[in-house]
Amino acid sequence: MLAASALFVLNIADPGLRSILAARLSLLGVDVISIRDPDDRVLARMVRKRTVLVLDDDTLGRLPDGDRDRLLAQPRWSDIVIISHQPPEEAASDGRIRYLPRGQVAVQIVELVQGWLNVT
Repeated sequence: MLAASALFVLNIADPGLRSILAARLSLLGVDVISIRDPDDRVLARMVRKRTVLVLDDDTLGRLPDGDRDRLLAQPRWSDIVIISHQPPEEAASDGRIRYLPRGQVAVQIVELVQGWLNVT
């Protein structure tokens, strides 16, 4: 079951948004941690079969390279959720990456995870 084995890794600069998402995800029964650096070596010990990186476009822009392809190249992330002020036109959620609009993320992330729970 997803809830028993999933780890959601929040890399979100806005403390209010980070707190809201951590609370909502925790209520769904998934484990949540908050990080500053997605390349932190400590994460290697925590990675699970389903480890989901959740970050906002502001944080993505501050990462070295600021490139989603660099994140995709890391096998530790089973899925990547990017919270965006304005998702790019070509941002149809594809495979491992899903874009969620910032104004609706608190509701949409719950719907996304509930969908995963129902499938798994």
